Amino acid sequence: MTEKTAKNKKYFVFILISIVIIIACLIKIWKTFNPGIDYQSMNNEITEYLNGLNNIKKIKSNEAGIYELTLEDGIWYSAEEKDKASYCLAVNTTISAICQKYKALKDTQKAYIYYYDESGVLIAEPSEKLYSLESKILY
Repeated sequence: MTEKTAKNKKYFVFILISIVIIIACLIKIWKTFNPGIDYQSMNNEITEYLNGLNNIKKIKSNEAGIYELTLEDGIWYSAEEKDKASYCLAVNTTISAICQKYKALKDTQKAYIYYYDESGVLIAEPSEKLYSLESKILY
């Protein structure tokens, strides 16, 4: 191996190590300024909001942005159609806003909330419209 080849090899190794160090530093800086989603705080805020609504019996979520709520039968079935629609719109809007606040959903996304009665019957589901926060009332 000639002296020039050995020297080139050392430069190559030095450059390669420098690139790896720079990439590691950039990743560390990126993670510092872009922390992950605080799911616990987000779920606590959603739970606190929903607990303030007296007619919710159970909350279930398998992933951010998709929720299943079990409502009291008496209140739901005695309400008028427009009141059901207004209720769902308010809940959908608030939960979507909380998810967006914590960056679990983009500003152009909505939470998908499914409403069930105490017997497990689906009574309202997300609208089929692309970004509508309204719910499709089934019962």
